Amino acid sequence: MLDYADIVVVNKYEKKGSEDALRDVRKQVQRNRKAFDKDPRDLPVFGTIASKFNDDGITAFYHGLLDLIAEKKGIRYESHLPRSGRKESSSKTIIIPGERTRYLAEIADTIREYHKTTGSQAKAVRDYWHILETFKMLEEKEPQPMPDVILELKMAVEEARAFIFEETEKNIQDFIQARDRYEKDELVYQVRGKELRVPLFTTSLSHSKIPKISLPRFEDPGEQYTWTRKENFAGAFPYTAGVFPVKRADEDPTRMFAGEGGPEDTNRRFKLLSGSYPAKRLSTAFDSVTLTGLTRTPGRISMGKSAHRACPSAPWTMSRSSTTDLICVPPIPRCL
Repeated sequence: MLDYADIVVVNKYEKKGSEDALRDVRKQVQRNRKAFDKDPRDLPVFGTIASKFNDDGITAFYHGLLDLIAEKKGIRYESHLPRSGRKESSSKTIIIPGERTRYLAEIADTIREYHKTTGSQAKAVRDYWHILETFKMLEEKEPQPMPDVILELKMAVEEARAFIFEETEKNIQDFIQARDRYEKDELVYQVRGKELRVPLFTTSLSHSKIPKISLPRFEDPGEQYTWTRKENFAGAFPYTAGVFPVKRADEDPTRMFAGEGGPEDTNRRFKLLSGSYPAKRLSTAFDSVTLTGLTRTPGRISMGKSAHRACPSAPWTMSRSSTTDLICVPPIPRCL
């Protein structure tokens, strides 16, 4: 490949050994071209970091490509980017440093360790619960059978509790408190300093109270702990059910199609529709065939959709005026 290449790019220049690789590739290109009278650094071999914004190695390659087009085709393109005077990246400072290239594996290892800890702590909690219940059952009997056994059980209870982390006990207490809170008639919580009250039950036609949230009925504290670590209530870590305790019933978004007119028209219509709603938000939708435009490829129109009118799509536009304070819509010219 180096025998036929007009330009050679060595990417990932931030990696270890990249400078040696760039030097070796330059020497090989010099030998292939028999350009022993030239400095290897003057050959069209570039060291780049494509993942880095405004990389001067990429800029140098860009200028080299423009020069090659002008040389081969006689077409000259002017660039507003200044030439860096070098053919490799000057800085290797990147978002992800070299020692953190395994960051995805580190995340996976952290999650596996998290679940491993969950399993081991759930077993410790369950063992402690079993021994404690056995101790309570024998201690409550009259007369107490085998005092030595009861003493051994008491010591076993203390030993079993020593394996339980303080955070584990807090998770179980949080589960019990959250369960009690969701069993009330309404849930009271705050968002940005504003107190919200949401009813937790609905009444059926037969006057039966139907809970909005089905609570787990775990009696085993090990299961309670495992559930808080893997699912938990809404608004609590790990937020599998959302960041808020309940879904607000008065904030259903309005579905609205854009494309009838420019951004000012769409924004005015959106404001008009949402003016009387308690939730000031809209869910914008687009018709796929409408966005296809007049130059759509024949044979790719969905069955039953060919009768829809089509508008040529336009680029996204940010607009702001004295009468509107929210505009960020993809404008589409009026339909033909």
